[in-house]
Amino acid sequence: MSFGFGVGIPGQQTPLVEYCENEETRTILTWLSPISHAPQHSDYRDRREPGTGKWALATPEFRSWLMSPKQTLYCPGAPGAGKTILAPIVVDELFLRYRSSDNVGIAYVYCNYKRQQEQQSAQILASLIQQLAYRKPSSLETIKFEQIFIVIDALDEFQMQDGSRNRVLHEISAIQVSHNVNLPATSRDIPDATALFNGQPVLEINAREEDIVKYLKSHMIRLPSFVEKIAQGA
Repeated sequence: MSFGFGVGIPGQQTPLVEYCENEETRTILTWLSPISHAPQHSDYRDRREPGTGKWALATPEFRSWLMSPKQTLYCPGAPGAGKTILAPIVVDELFLRYRSSDNVGIAYVYCNYKRQQEQQSAQILASLIQQLAYRKPSSLETIKFEQIFIVIDALDEFQMQDGSRNRVLHEISAIQVSHNVNLPATSRDIPDATALFNGQPVLEINAREEDIVKYLKSHMIRLPSFVEKIAQGA
């Protein structure tokens, strides 16, 4: 059996199953969850214009969240503001920052309204556990981390008809009480999501001028020459 799951480091998509030398371990982890969020991660990351979105990592809100234990960071934004681009930036930053640490667990979820059947609470929680287990495949019976980061993107697209969205957040919040778990979550700025994170630190996601300029400059060469001349004021 095989299971493709990317570690999320820029320029690298090594299946974590390769780290599981034991066939029984691979079988158990594959059985635990057949759902992989790595394809979405790679897709969203590839869509990002190089050099854009990094502003979020330098904000006081993000830095405080990163350095403080048991923190939740709510990241709301309008459609097209860059929420989904932010998620892979955060995931990649975490994997890069803690790439040599065996005591830090990292897992992520990309919600999608087109994949409602895969977004029931039991499936999402199983996927998170599986991702964490891949970090320590040799010690499945007693997996322990000093710090865990769980990144959730597009919370507003989470299955909510059966209460799955609230149930997953409740489970993560319950774990935060007794364990060092940090959670950033992106969402459209809707009342339901705002209510779920009432009182939590907020990082507003907005389209930044510097990002727009970088994107336009990199795409100017694809435009007809007369359009480029107009843009340059010729």
